[in-house]
Amino acid sequence: MYPPLNNPLEPDYETYRRLKNTYIRDSIWRFMSIFGNFSVVMFLFFLLHFEPTARWSLSAVLVASFAFFCFQAVSAWVNAKRQLKVFLSNRWELTEELISPVVTREFVSPLDPITTFDLCADAVSSITIAQMLGSTKGLHFSYDPFKGTISLARSTPAFLNLAVCIEIQMQQGQVTTVKLQSKPGWTRFFLQNGDAYQWVTKVTKHLQERLQQKRCALDAAKREAALEKAALESQLAALQAQVEPHFLFNTLANLNYLIRTDATLAQELLAHLVGYLQTAMPDLRSISSNVGKELELVEHFLHIMQMRMGRRLQFALTCEEPVRAMAMPPAMLISLVENAIKHGLEKATRAGRIDISARSEQDKIVIDVVDDGVGLQDNAGQGVGLANIHQRLALLYGNAASIEIMPGKSQGVLARISFPKPSVSN
Repeated sequence: MYPPLNNPLEPDYETYRRLKNTYIRDSIWRFMSIFGNFSVVMFLFFLLHFEPTARWSLSAVLVASFAFFCFQAVSAWVNAKRQLKVFLSNRWELTEELISPVVTREFVSPLDPITTFDLCADAVSSITIAQMLGSTKGLHFSYDPFKGTISLARSTPAFLNLAVCIEIQMQQGQVTTVKLQSKPGWTRFFLQNGDAYQWVTKVTKHLQERLQQKRCALDAAKREAALEKAALESQLAALQAQVEPHFLFNTLANLNYLIRTDATLAQELLAHLVGYLQTAMPDLRSISSNVGKELELVEHFLHIMQMRMGRRLQFALTCEEPVRAMAMPPAMLISLVENAIKHGLEKATRAGRIDISARSEQDKIVIDVVDDGVGLQDNAGQGVGLANIHQRLALLYGNAASIEIMPGKSQGVLARISFPKPSVSN
């Protein structure tokens, strides 16, 4: 037994009454647009084939037809009233969207269009959305990545039943928008029970949650990467700080020696040292330099050392021109040169030479420091400076970079560092 049509809890204000009358009127029109026209066709068919006027008068036929028409209209009115009661019992506010077959939503995505499309397609095709929309048989899903559209329908072809079309667009100002719109199909002519409103509202909420979750995950990953970068930079700064006093102490020791032996050379060395520090110290504190700057730094250093060692030190620097602008970590090359002098040339009783070359090999930069000193010793490759370089290369490039210490072709030592070419040159 159906409940009574009059609802004592029915709101009594102007907007509700207007929407209520609109809903009832539209429901009767939709119902009659299908069943009324169908009745007319059946009535004409009945007149042409069975000739009811042979038994009944024309007025009786017209009265019967009018009564049948009125019965259909009343049926539509009764069903609309019952649906209004369902809205009230479910505590759904009567709005124009709730009773409309076409509902539209639009929101801004926090992600780029491609990521937004992929996430929306994945969310809409999942079984979660079908359960959310109350479908036990599953929903028909289709998409077009070139147009940026996704369609979700109760059945196929989609125009026979309710569907939701999702469109991802890039607006001015690089803003990605997601537009959802219900496509009623034949349900446009049925009694509207709020399905279009519910579908669009639930799908919109689900997509917004998925996109926001992805955005939060990306932000968390960026924050984690930023923290890792900050930690890496702190480690690099600490390691680079070990290089600075090591070089300065050696240079000051050389200056102290020259002050006792040759005041003129000491003054010249001091002038070179001041000029060197003015250009070198800013780079020693930076995370990145380039090959050209490091070669210039080494050249200054070798000139200073040459003032102390005289003819015992000769050197040459060669570099492919495109390689000069490529980024590399600071203070690594000068550490190799210091080692070559300290452990190779200074221990030799003869004149020595250092050759430094930088070149490009496939996807890497290779820098060689070759000396003709005393060669490899028992503890070669175990110094603090080389360990420092190895640790910094591992922090910056992982297994893609390396440092090698090997015997020279005839005598001395070859020290080689290699690391990936940077994507952007300094």
